[in-house]
Amino acid sequence: MESIDHTERRRHKRTRLEQVVIGIIECEATITTGMITDISLGGVNFFHELTSNDSVNFFHSIDLISESISLNNIPCECAWKFKEHKESHFNLTKLEHCGIQFCELSPNQVVLLRNFLDYIGM
Repeated sequence: MESIDHTERRRHKRTRLEQVVIGIIECEATITTGMITDISLGGVNFFHELTSNDSVNFFHSIDLISESISLNNIPCECAWKFKEHKESHFNLTKLEHCGIQFCELSPNQVVLLRNFLDYIGM
């Protein structure tokens, strides 16, 4: 069996989070709340529960919240996504896992994002 070399294509190092960071995505006519599992200067991994059969499309912006600090209205787009099913004792939960890429940030937004990353210990 041949070994396939994995080449990292991300420009920014992504770090797995040790603390809770909430993401709030504005998309189409709805707002979706979920958990951020890792983050970088380029984007985040975002998990949320699907409340209907529809998945999140056409992201406009994301808010990031951790304890007493928040970063609002960061322009973003969906880089990839897939649905998962998580079984519990009570029901079957449908989750969507999304890779969210930040769009072009203003110089001020880059400074605020770096400050946010410093605050959460990156």
